[in-house]
Amino acid sequence: MIRPNLLLILLLVHLGQIDGWAQANFSELVLDKSVALGNLENKEGIDNHFDIYNRITSRSTIEKTDTIAYSNTTFSAPKDYYNYHFVNPVDFNRVEFQAVFDFSLSHCFQPVNWHQSVFYSEAFFTWSKFDEEVVFSRTTFKKNVDFIRIVFDQDADFFQSNFHGVADFYGTKFNKGLNFINSNFYTAAIYSFAIFNGDANFRNAAFSGKTLFNNSELNSTVDFSGTQFDSIVDFSGCSINGNLIFDNVTLPSFLDFSNISNIKNTLDLTEVKPSEKYRVCKINLLNTDISKIKMRYDNFRLWFPENTSYDAKCNVYNALLTSFQNYGFQTSYEKLDIEFQEFKFLANDQKIRNHFQKIWWNYGYDKGAIFAWVLWIVSILTLINTLFINVLMGKIYEISFLNYEKIKARFKLHHPILSFCLNIPTGFLYTLILLIGGAFGMGFNSSQIKFPNFIGLIYIITIGLLGISCTAFMLNYLFEL
Repeated sequence: MIRPNLLLILLLVHLGQIDGWAQANFSELVLDKSVALGNLENKEGIDNHFDIYNRITSRSTIEKTDTIAYSNTTFSAPKDYYNYHFVNPVDFNRVEFQAVFDFSLSHCFQPVNWHQSVFYSEAFFTWSKFDEEVVFSRTTFKKNVDFIRIVFDQDADFFQSNFHGVADFYGTKFNKGLNFINSNFYTAAIYSFAIFNGDANFRNAAFSGKTLFNNSELNSTVDFSGTQFDSIVDFSGCSINGNLIFDNVTLPSFLDFSNISNIKNTLDLTEVKPSEKYRVCKINLLNTDISKIKMRYDNFRLWFPENTSYDAKCNVYNALLTSFQNYGFQTSYEKLDIEFQEFKFLANDQKIRNHFQKIWWNYGYDKGAIFAWVLWIVSILTLINTLFINVLMGKIYEISFLNYEKIKARFKLHHPILSFCLNIPTGFLYTLILLIGGAFGMGFNSSQIKFPNFIGLIYIITIGLLGISCTAFMLNYLFEL
């Protein structure tokens, strides 16, 4: 999908300078920004822009030798500086542009200033080049603005700027300092395939929509300290040759750090904070050197695309577990390991085993829960055995020293509650003996088993097996103390 500069096409149609192909496909070319954004998210090659470039550069260059200086001015008509070369400084201080503003393919040899200006309609700076400082501080863009494939050779200042439409910096090169401190992006912000050769400062900026830095080169320090993100933030495919600072950043709903080809310095995500809106940030770390990412798992959850293989997911889990272990983040390690174990059980269709591991002792991280389970097991079995002690002793398995005659005598009191209460100690001892007998092979006497009550026999054997299992878990816990 080719992404056109709408204003340039309109101008060329008006001048009769586009060919029959362009006229026939004009309706297709006039697309809204959402389509263009979708193409960028799909990471279409950067070369797609050159086809547009070749089609719209037929107008000859205009060299502007006089100084452009406006202050506190309002322009109600479109301003066309397409393919201008400005020899002297350009000053639009506190200017209001109520119609379309086109600065595409321009070349500025001296400083340019749009301080506190307001663009009420679309603004186009596509393929421009700025040899000296550019100032957009406290400027407001009410509609979409294109900064596609611009070259900023010196500092670019966007301090406290407001972008109400899509801010598109696709493929732009920032060779010196870049200032977006306290700026607000109310829609999408696109820095895909951009090159940051100088320090870029986004401190305390606010990104309310999708934020794309995919496939960019970060060759210096890019500082997002105090920045508030929302929705999707994409750094996939980046080359991080400098420092990426995320101190006190408010996390988005989704953060993509997949397929990062190079991370020179450790990326520290330990000082981030969760969004009150999303609570947890889903993060994609596929095909990235996780050893260079320092993070805790309190505010994150791993996310994988649908077509990700089982082995690829396991590789990410294991690499992140190793990272947590190396940094000594034990709480994060345990949380991720629990998630990893559950993932493996479910991926291998072991739902029952997964459920048991989860409720029994939280995948081994809550081993003290065994004693609570044993207490519940003993209590429930005592209740059952007390209710049916007469049947158990008389027809299934009799423990001689519990004195079956006294049990029968209690049942002759014709008072069920009193009889039950009097038999509780007997029911408890009966349960304990069967559990201990199952665990240590004591208390069972084949002569005391009364056949042919098969169901009752299975019940007795089940209690014995429970005793073996509970004892094994408790001994494992005690030996690991």
